Amino acid sequence: MQIKTKEEILIGLESSFSNVLAWLEEQPIDKINKEILEGKWTIAGHYVHLIKSARAVTRGLKMPRIGLRGMFGINNREERSFDELMEKYKAAIAPGLTAGPDFTAKPGKEYEKEDLIKQMKGELEEFK
Repeated sequence: MQIKTKEEILIGLESSFSNVLAWLEEQPIDKINKEILEGKWTIAGHYVHLIKSARAVTRGLKMPRIGLRGMFGINNREERSFDELMEKYKAAIAPGLTAGPDFTAKPGKEYEKEDLIKQMKGELEEFK
């Protein structure tokens, strides 16, 4: 398995951020806060989740290794590939696992498209 460097990961994340921002900019303002499927997240809800998740990843990337070891311990198994991680993730969410409140939008809150774009761009800057 090829282990990517921190710089390669950051380049990939920047590319992903750019794609996500471009997609959001194309969305009609009147659909940002509307449920597309009943009981599912709105476009804004997905973006709030991405923003909060990105913030957590940024903190992790900026944290000294000793701090990460203190929080999570030392890896005691062989590293997994991206495909293996995705398999494990999909198996975990299959029975209905959902993101916790720290990573979700506030229920019923209306979000402004421009604010979401600004926050997402801010998170991208934090990655750099």
